[in-house]
Amino acid sequence: MDSDTVEIFIRFGLLLSVVFGIPAFFLVRARRRKRGGEAVRRERVRLLTERLGGEFTADPARSWPGSAGRRRPFLHLYHHSGFLGSLRVPHREPEFRFAAEIPHGRWRLRVCEGSILRSGPHNSAYEDVEHIVETRTGTTPGLKLAPVLDPAVIRALGFPGRVRDPRQSAFDLELREPVPSASSWQEVELPEEIGAHVVAYTEDPAFAARVLTPSTLRWLVENKTDLQCLLAFDHGYFYAVDGKPVAAETLPGRLDALAALLDRIGVEATASG
Repeated sequence: MDSDTVEIFIRFGLLLSVVFGIPAFFLVRARRRKRGGEAVRRERVRLLTERLGGEFTADPARSWPGSAGRRRPFLHLYHHSGFLGSLRVPHREPEFRFAAEIPHGRWRLRVCEGSILRSGPHNSAYEDVEHIVETRTGTTPGLKLAPVLDPAVIRALGFPGRVRDPRQSAFDLELREPVPSASSWQEVELPEEIGAHVVAYTEDPAFAARVLTPSTLRWLVENKTDLQCLLAFDHGYFYAVDGKPVAAETLPGRLDALAALLDRIGVEATASG
């Protein structure tokens, strides 16, 4: 092999290292930053849990939500239409990263965060995250509520625009999904000024009318910021589902609002598990 050929191979090798090496370097660095950010966030949740007198675990085997027997985690991802939709259905079980059990008055609220990978176009992969706050209650009929989220404001080509919050689609799908033992399932008729902010479905309209009093509905609207999640009462379980990671900064407000809602409705507190 003459010197000119060797030089060509060397230059070609350098070109390949630039074309593939630089993007790979930034991809690895981005993944390391993400893992580092997740570790910091999880540590903040752990410290908050201890400060509030709770218990924290990062053992995946102990981090699954107890309500998983009533509601499949990431339920909305298993609703699809058409061939392309079926390609985006997860092909593996979710993994729950950590759980925190925090006392709050007469309630023990359990917070679980999970993630799941699903396939996307061109062999890409997406990671979806959700966290669940749950507790055991006395037996109640099935009832689900969710807020109507404000559209997100974005700028495209220099012009402002509004897009639907992607969590709203997940709320809509889960609201229409009956609790497992329901023999019927229907939308709750709410006053027009409330229906613009809250949507509810139930198997027992009489129960819904008893617990969703005008004052409670107004309270739900007033506390919409802390309750941007799906809320469900399901025959001995209460759970709140949010398609975002747990944030130590906003978790106390969320727990305050959920405990206040449970007290307002007047359900019994039972042993967690």
